[in-house]
Amino acid sequence: MEPVKFIPGFLNLTHTENTGAAFSLFSGQVQILAIVSIIASIIIIYYYLKNISNYTLTTIIAWGLLLGGTGGNLIDRLFLGSVTDFFEFAFIDFPVFNFADIFIDTGAFLIILFSFLNVKNEKNSARSN
Repeated sequence: MEPVKFIPGFLNLTHTENTGAAFSLFSGQVQILAIVSIIASIIIIYYYLKNISNYTLTTIIAWGLLLGGTGGNLIDRLFLGSVTDFFEFAFIDFPVFNFADIFIDTGAFLIILFSFLNVKNEKNSARSN
């Protein structure tokens, strides 16, 4: 299937079926990746619930993005046997990806950022006391 030029020179819509993880790592290992996704989802839910009283709305959204992306790719793996990817940058050589990948990356980035900012704020508060 030919790519559809969604935003010419920037973004194409290209249908691919990825039986691996990010960048097609572990290609063909759908069952193992599904098990890893289930375990990751359980860990995300556990960690989220364990620390729920410490979260702001933005942190809750970040965890939701991470869990939603993980769950979305898991559903594809379980019911389709692969993850459906369709976004392709036209201006660089980068793997085709989907919304779930965007959610996972954004959620993980925000969690790391908020954790870093929280540690920095705690250190500043300790110094002022």
